[in-house]
Formats: sequence, structure tokens, C-alpha cells
Amino acid sequence: MTSFIGRAREIAQIKGFLSRTRLVTLTGAGGVGKTRLALRVTAQALEDFCDGVWVVDLARPIFNGRCSGT
Repeated sequence: MTSFIGRAREIAQIKGFLSRTRLVTLTGAGGVGKTRLALRVTAQALEDFCDGVWVVDLARPIFNGRCSGT
């Protein structure tokens, strides 16, 4: 993975949301780095959540056990 530069403010903001709620949704235009940002924050947050963390990618919703578009 390439370096992760210039997102310290967003990382801190998302961590703040996670300290107050169990679910955080990142939205925005495609290709702006939402998935990478989510993965970075969850990797850093693992030690804060004894039961673990989950990332759910809704870009390809699952219906009846199959990914849409397949």
C-alpha cells in the first residue's frame, strides 16, 4: 500500500465519532479514499475495542448470499 499522507484530521475526527457511537458511515464520491481511510482507522482502533472492529463495504451489496453484479 502506498503512503498515507494528509489525512490526520479525518482520522482524528473518525476516531472521535467511534468514541461516541458504535457505527460510523463514510460517504463521498468514488475514488477519494474512503475505504483506505476506514481501513486505516479500524487498524488503529483495534486496541480500543476488545471485541474487534468491522468494516462493511457497501459498494457491492450482497443479496441472497451473492454479490450484486455477479
